[in-house]
Amino acid sequence: MNRTLKKSLSLLLSVILVFALFVPCFAALENNNYPIIRINGRSSLVYDKNGKQIYTNPDPSFNEVDYAKSLVPVMAKELSKTFVTQDWEGYSHTICDKITPLFEMIQLDENADPKDGTNGGEWKVGTALSPASEYTFAWDWRVDPLETAALLKEYIKEVKRVNNCEKVNIDSRCLGSVIVTAYLYLMGDEANDNIANIVLYVPTVSGSQTVGALFANQIYFDDKAIDEFVTYYMNGPDRFLNNTEYGDELEIFIATFCSLLYQLKILGYGTEMITYVYQQLKDYMVPRLATNIFFFPTFWAMIDDRYYEAAKVQLFKDDSDGYYTVDKNEYAGYIKKIDNYHYNVQVNCEKILSEAKKSGINISVIAKYGTNLLPVEKDCRVQGDGRVETKVLSLGATCSNITETLSDEYIASHDSKYISADKKIDASTCLFPESTWFIRDSSHASFPNGIEKFKKTLIRSVEQPTIDNIKEEYGYTQFMTYSEENDAVTEVTEPNPSDKLYTNDFISAIFRFLTALLKLITKAMLIKK
Repeated sequence: MNRTLKKSLSLLLSVILVFALFVPCFAALENNNYPIIRINGRSSLVYDKNGKQIYTNPDPSFNEVDYAKSLVPVMAKELSKTFVTQDWEGYSHTICDKITPLFEMIQLDENADPKDGTNGGEWKVGTALSPASEYTFAWDWRVDPLETAALLKEYIKEVKRVNNCEKVNIDSRCLGSVIVTAYLYLMGDEANDNIANIVLYVPTVSGSQTVGALFANQIYFDDKAIDEFVTYYMNGPDRFLNNTEYGDELEIFIATFCSLLYQLKILGYGTEMITYVYQQLKDYMVPRLATNIFFFPTFWAMIDDRYYEAAKVQLFKDDSDGYYTVDKNEYAGYIKKIDNYHYNVQVNCEKILSEAKKSGINISVIAKYGTNLLPVEKDCRVQGDGRVETKVLSLGATCSNITETLSDEYIASHDSKYISADKKIDASTCLFPESTWFIRDSSHASFPNGIEKFKKTLIRSVEQPTIDNIKEEYGYTQFMTYSEENDAVTEVTEPNPSDKLYTNDFISAIFRFLTALLKLITKAMLIKK
């Protein structure tokens, strides 16, 4: 074999060898086989220092829903007495004494640290992991998000080490998004060295006005909002009275009855009564419940910036009696932690996420809409997922009120590409309009397989997922509705059927009420037979 031929073969073999070495890398990137780290929201389990579960439901015979229902007649009975005695502080004690003991054992101390060695089952630094394709990051949902973010930093290192991989994917839900954003803040540009994809599923990183109003004790009741709330939860997909003997008939009857009361302006007077009761209790019950049930840095992280300082003024006092509020001097360490997160992370969350995306991390957002919010805030009639406003979950979408649509004038002046077919959402105002998806008819805490399947397509993507490339490759559109019956998401192509639940005029209110009454009577006669 002459020298020229040998050189040619050597060169060819070298090229083949180099290409062969790079093929696995290309394949890995094409399929994005990086491990997925799931960061869930509020965990339901807390353990004592001996590893014994102390929250939630350590007693198998205890049922939170049944217990909550058992309090209703007690509250009603005591309330009727209080209208006579006007002892509102005593009424507050009666109710709070039945609720707060359930949460006493998991509270934090004045420095926002767990008491008596309790923990949320969080992963310990130095604990070895086994190679796997998916992980669930165990974290204590009560403590400072920035402390948890520092723990996540070590956890990602361990996942990368045991899998011998360059990066990981992050799947965050609700409060898990708070931890991810805190991590990005801590790591800065270095985050790109560790993370390929982030999916923010119903994220709460920019805070909630509903949570803020509750903490700031600035609750507001509106008769129309209460009418819509009752109508939805008595007759919507998340029905309050399911599995009762009279089933749908009773729920529809209650919903239409409430709507008729609203049209007769009777419910408005009821709202005035609710407001009166709240005004009597606001200085007693609300602060005590806040400081004894929800007083965790993670919940403070969910307070909208508009309410944040007002909430601190409401719950941290000089020379506090230690019963309704806490002493702000004693809790200086606690305040320092929540301020650190609020003013460095939450206030700057959009900037933090934008910079992470520019650095090369693929970021996708999944929001939900079509479910009423708790009617306790001035803007509570906006779109939501039952717990948080859709505008928050989507990082800035423009939304209609729950029973309404965007105006024709608004739609005509904006890009129709980003407006949902039911005219409820305009995604063009989102932080990431090309990478934000919306799912209708699925509540905040619902994580069905049909949505998980969609989410997996985003988190396994090599390129930045967009509403165009995901639709082209997988058929998923920007606006989808979830079907519990089929456990699948499909494109929103028409108005929301739930809109028909709401009564908008007196005549239809009477007609729907009489129809519901007839159905209920018929059902009762059949049951008796």
